[in-house]
Amino acid sequence: MATVADTSRSPYAKLRPVPVGATCLEDDFWAPRLEMLRKATLPSQHSLLEETGRMFNFRRASGRAEGEFSGFYFNDSDVYKWLEAAGFALACSPDEGLRGMAQGVISEVSAAQDADGYLDTYFALDRKADRWRNLRDLHELYCAGHLIQAAVAFHRATGDRELLDAATSFADNIVGVFAPASSRGHRDIRRSRWPSWSSTDRPGTEPTSTWPASSSTSADVGS
Repeated sequence: MATVADTSRSPYAKLRPVPVGATCLEDDFWAPRLEMLRKATLPSQHSLLEETGRMFNFRRASGRAEGEFSGFYFNDSDVYKWLEAAGFALACSPDEGLRGMAQGVISEVSAAQDADGYLDTYFALDRKADRWRNLRDLHELYCAGHLIQAAVAFHRATGDRELLDAATSFADNIVGVFAPASSRGHRDIRRSRWPSWSSTDRPGTEPTSTWPASSSTSADVGS
């Protein structure tokens, strides 16, 4: 079921979800604001993703552009937050223009992914040796968590799997690096585990309190 939080298989949940497109606001207060979100806010934010170099970073990582990394080490997360918002905006109100923008962004994200599933543009190319060395400060798991949440949202709203497949591949990479695990790690990667598992239903992606961080890695893990 394409829900925000799928509890349909939980033996403990008292409330059951409805599909994300089953409840739409058509009132005089929220409906106009949601239309503004689709028609103005999200397109303007898409332009800013380009103007501030956030999309350039993905093209740089994929080899489609050349130059130095632009902005802060957590800039990938802003792209993922935009995709999550776009996905949910499309759930009740299909919009070809917005859908096209989102698919274009997803294409750039997917192209930037390494063959082993790793996906973080700050640690592409010349910073590969620094991956997983400073989880407390450099937001690798934070960005990964937002990627997973965006992928789940877009898949549940539209049925498109491209971003979900990329996020699943990155999750596999992370599990391979850190499992077996302790309970420490950035909250965004921890809270993204349940929706990711309920969307893919794949063995090995189940939410667990013992993930991520490995005693075999030298990474500095923050909470």
